[in-house]
Amino acid sequence: MNNQIKIMHISANQYSPLPDNHHTLNIWKELSSISAEYHVFSRAKKNSFNTTNEGKIFLHLIPSLGKNQFSFFITSLLLIFYVKKLKPTHLIAQCPALGGISATLCKIFFGTKLLVEIHGEHYFKSVKSGWWGTAHHLFFRFFAKFTLAKADKIRSLSSEMSNLLIETYGEKLAHKIVLIPNRVNLKIFNAPKATYKTGSALKIITVGSFVRGKNHIELIHHLQKSKINFELTLVGAGPLKDEYLTLANSLNLPEKIIIRENLSHVELSEVLRSSDIYIHYSLTEAVSRAIMEAMAIGLPVISTNVGYLKDLIQENENGFLIHERTHAALKTLLNNLTSIELREKIGRKARFTIEQNFEWQHVFNLYRKAIQDC
Repeated sequence: MNNQIKIMHISANQYSPLPDNHHTLNIWKELSSISAEYHVFSRAKKNSFNTTNEGKIFLHLIPSLGKNQFSFFITSLLLIFYVKKLKPTHLIAQCPALGGISATLCKIFFGTKLLVEIHGEHYFKSVKSGWWGTAHHLFFRFFAKFTLAKADKIRSLSSEMSNLLIETYGEKLAHKIVLIPNRVNLKIFNAPKATYKTGSALKIITVGSFVRGKNHIELIHHLQKSKINFELTLVGAGPLKDEYLTLANSLNLPEKIIIRENLSHVELSEVLRSSDIYIHYSLTEAVSRAIMEAMAIGLPVISTNVGYLKDLIQENENGFLIHERTHAALKTLLNNLTSIELREKIGRKARFTIEQNFEWQHVFNLYRKAIQDC
């Protein structure tokens, strides 16, 4: 621990007051190991101000003003008063625009060190359709340019993302970029699959919020058209749950579509272990931790070719990419994976990839060093 370091982590996510046992708390605990105090500035699940702490972790919550994160663009200006009062030495901004602008102002006013994180494709291209998609992209790109220019360090999730940062925002950022990939806690996702035998139905699993971007509806349609005997487990939560159930009934698939909500990571690891194949059919992504956790269990993964997966998936070696989202393309891959030998070969290599490059402590060592190097 460095008694000279005091960190403020800025996030547009919504949280309940501490003690609140959630996955992100484990991340804060890891990063707090190098600091005297670790402060988190974020949105409350209710429209209220609240400050709680657990040891040296302090959670400062401000009114959420609804579920949409865009309100944080304005309300995060309150960060200036928190930084002035608490005097952190380092700021971590999870988004260059939503909270990142306020963090940049704090760097300018108070000289605080700033590490900015990049998550998602929307900083580089439009990921939504129509005029709204264009406006959405231009908003993030405009404000990211300002924040990234002032940042001391920029966290990239992959080598491909690092190259895009330089290509999109300029060579002058190159010396600031540090590659800190997503990670998997192998203490939780510890035991890979013991057998690759299947039952009469191919057990397919996908993990992600029940929203349009995860593209679960198209996945269901394509699986139904493939005529493969399957069972699909959807793990997550969100507004489209009822739509999924209605679709399953209309396609005469009520027993083939299984919804599991709000699983702990331990429960998720068990469900993954009992599955045969993981499919990620998302329309947009950065580097999906859900894919990494499935790989850690030793599942063969099929993913749409979105985001920045080149550091993670070596095609036909430790996973498969879908370059055209058609039921025929998906059917071809699934037919190939009826081979127990191929599923096991791909699954074992997937596990090895996670062990070698994306293990929890290895990645957090990179993360902590980047903070200190600011």
